[in-house]
Amino acid sequence: MRRRLSDLGRIVEASPAVLADGSISFTFVVETAAELDLVAALHDDPIAVVAVTRPAVEEQPAAARFELEAGNAPSAAASHVVRVDLARLDDLMRQVGDLVISRARLLESLSRIEPYVPAAEWRTAQENAVAIDRQLRTLREGLMRVRLVPVGEIFRRMPFVVRDLARETGRKVTLLLQGQSTEIDKYLIERMMDPVLHLVRNAVSHGIEPPDERIRQGKRPEGTITLSASAAAFWMM
Repeated sequence: MRRRLSDLGRIVEASPAVLADGSISFTFVVETAAELDLVAALHDDPIAVVAVTRPAVEEQPAAARFELEAGNAPSAAASHVVRVDLARLDDLMRQVGDLVISRARLLESLSRIEPYVPAAEWRTAQENAVAIDRQLRTLREGLMRVRLVPVGEIFRRMPFVVRDLARETGRKVTLLLQGQSTEIDKYLIERMMDPVLHLVRNAVSHGIEPPDERIRQGKRPEGTITLSASAAAFWMM
């Protein structure tokens, strides 16, 4: 179903939910072209379509919310978040980079004319240059923060995966999640989901023995998988 929806638009969110009867319902939020008839496109699929109400934004792509049928009719959801395409943020970052280069050229030009400018006038020019430098740094950091999303967007899906795998393989598994509020670039979040899912599957299937074998080895019958995220600093020597 994820591949099917990806063919129709861009998946911006996918989250599971356990229903009262023990079954699992998945909710997908997908951005599509405004002219696409989603109801007709998904007519033969086991999925219900509900349009999401959003604030009017110029050139904002139409969005629809898809929910797999699970016995209850889905309800329309309102969103107060404006989603911005990463390509537009990348373009803004490039423009900020051009501004940084222009600032460096300005400082170089100022250094050449310093001997010919009165001290009082030079101090004013320097103060303005420092203010521009500070504002550019703040702008660049702000744009970078816009791209950050919590890694919990990936982590919150793993308990369902671990539960199903443990049931299929007969393992007993406890999943610990740490650092879910750690923020990383949206570009990485979108590309980390499948690798992390693969690692978790391998951990359950190949890293944790069946309960009886663990007991024979003197271990607790229940194994533990820990997913931990933290911010790291890197230095170049």
